[in-house]
Amino acid sequence: MKLGLAFAFVALTAATGCSSSGGTTTTGGSGSTFDPLYSAPHNATATAGDVHGLWGGSTSVDGIIFDFRFRFASGDITLANRCKFPDGSSLTVGATSAARITDHDVTMLESKSDHGALGNDKCNVDIKPGAYTYLINDLQLTLSAPDGSALSMVKITD
Repeated sequence: MKLGLAFAFVALTAATGCSSSGGTTTTGGSGSTFDPLYSAPHNATATAGDVHGLWGGSTSVDGIIFDFRFRFASGDITLANRCKFPDGSSLTVGATSAARITDHDVTMLESKSDHGALGNDKCNVDIKPGAYTYLINDLQLTLSAPDGSALSMVKITD
């Protein structure tokens, strides 16, 4: 099974996915590089109304929890996906892409991906070039694609 962020987000610039069928062998994935995005922030400051910083959210499908992070920085965006499988195992993948960020839009400028496997369980991040609009309401961000699909996140830290 492949899952896109907020389901309809699959074919957009940043698609994440996981699949599960059991197993124990880990291959691929850059988990340790992106694991710090899931730790409590050293600086708990979260400036309302500013897209720059670390944002997160989660969703689940068929017993798999998709815990995702977006870090918007000057000139790039990082997307990480932690897949938590029904057997309790987890796998983290992520990628960073050049991006152009304005007051209401973010444009991914290059393709980047990361894929990992734990036996037959798979976790993916695929970033593709494309433009998205966003709306910030205090510490809540809604990222929208041209087809109308949207993904909501909460700001974790600046």
